[in-house]
Amino acid sequence: MKRLLLIVLPLLLIVGCEDTTEPVNPLIGVYNMTRISFVIYSSPDETYTFNHDGSNTYMVMILGDDDVYSFQGKLDGDVVSEGGTWSDTGNKLSLVSSDGDSEIGDYIVSGILDYTLSGNNLHMEISYPSGFDSYGHTISYDFTKE
Repeated sequence: MKRLLLIVLPLLLIVGCEDTTEPVNPLIGVYNMTRISFVIYSSPDETYTFNHDGSNTYMVMILGDDDVYSFQGKLDGDVVSEGGTWSDTGNKLSLVSSDGDSEIGDYIVSGILDYTLSGNNLHMEISYPSGFDSYGHTISYDFTKE
């Protein structure tokens, strides 16, 4: 009987323990920008594409495990620096700037973006409707995870 207890008791302890760790969000990490595109819905539409060149156009985005994000780099020579909090639900990534109004040039970065993560490639996109004094536009971001 003692032998049976010595065999069964450790098995019960192993089976009875649950793994209570939460899964790591696959979005967490450091990303390098490969391309950013702006489509402005004017007449005719205008498209501006900025590819990573390492000196005049580059950007690093960090999505931290503490729900904090940051962008650092340059876009066509303009310094880009912002940060705030992030969260995701389904295929929506919410970026909330800590200063309330983050922009790259004249284009707002923070908001709710559609995203796809395929391997190490992250594609994000956000669209804005036309307003009284502005054209509607879509911004697409492509990043590669380190």
